[in-house]
Amino acid sequence: MAPKHSADTAGVEKAKQRRSSLTLEEKLDILKRKEQGEGMSAIIQNLGLAQLTVWTVLKNHEAIKKSWGECNGSAEQTLICPLSGR
Repeated sequence: MAPKHSADTAGVEKAKQRRSSLTLEEKLDILKRKEQGEGMSAIIQNLGLAQLTVWTVLKNHEAIKKSWGECNGSAEQTLICPLSGR
């Protein structure tokens, strides 16, 4: 019977990668960059994010902007949310 693991990965434990969430400000930054004409590759490289993460933010742009409006009370582009206490 063939071994379950190849020789180069035998005995090496994979480090678990923690899942993290983007803040509203980070999501807004992605949307702002795209609206200004920055390409997907540039956004991904500049922010160090996965392609799927950026695509998901762009796909959900309406919900993100709605959240920002609820947080800010208007559509202004300041990055201070009165509900976050910052």
